[in-house]
Amino acid sequence: MERNETDRRRTKLVIDYPIKYVHLLQGDITFALAQLYKKEPVYRDILLHLKNTGREIMLDNGAWEFGKSMNVVDYIHICEELQPTYAVVPDVMKKKKQTEKVALSFLEKWNWQNKTKLIFAPQGKNETELFDCYNNVVNKYHIYLDMVGIPKHIGKIVNRVTFTDHLYEHASVKFERVHFLGYWNWEELAFQHKYPWYIHSLDTKAPVKYAYRPNNIFSDQMSYYYAKEKIRIEDFEVAVNHFQYLLNGGAE
Repeated sequence: MERNETDRRRTKLVIDYPIKYVHLLQGDITFALAQLYKKEPVYRDILLHLKNTGREIMLDNGAWEFGKSMNVVDYIHICEELQPTYAVVPDVMKKKKQTEKVALSFLEKWNWQNKTKLIFAPQGKNETELFDCYNNVVNKYHIYLDMVGIPKHIGKIVNRVTFTDHLYEHASVKFERVHFLGYWNWEELAFQHKYPWYIHSLDTKAPVKYAYRPNNIFSDQMSYYYAKEKIRIEDFEVAVNHFQYLLNGGAE
């Protein structure tokens, strides 16, 4: 299959690190959780150092990992202090009305002089709710939103690609850049779509987890972030390089 010009744009790899390894610089962007930033001084200090040395950071409100989004005022405070390159607008997993409420509250309070680029991930229990959630928020604030985020619970990459095409069809304000929140396995990297949007970035824990194999030490989200065992750095670097190669169709 021939790749069009949109497909040739390089997709950025966003790595979600355990606290112990958040200082590593593999991948294009470091994924950060606001709750851990607030709670863990070492995590916070390293992220501030990375930001000050030019590393791109994507801050997330933790709705997937913690089961609920961070308080809007607290989240804005962290955004102002860290000044991440990107921040995911607060949302509530699979809940349309609650997501609209918390997202609009955040956007109404947001200081538009902040240069952080905002990612909005619509939520809902079916496509109709997801489309409505997107339109109800984006219609009002589209000039301030940089990307649309596609939630992990939509399914595998092929499902998210299909969903994003459907969202594009139903979007009253069309989008160009897309971020995929979360990633499952290598086989998902084969995808195609018919509309002129592209995957700007994708976040994942996969290279870190690969470096811990064959021992599966993660029983839940927090066991991942608080892991104390050493990863096999060489295996991790191989996984990162392989991931980036596949993600960009063999691009450098």
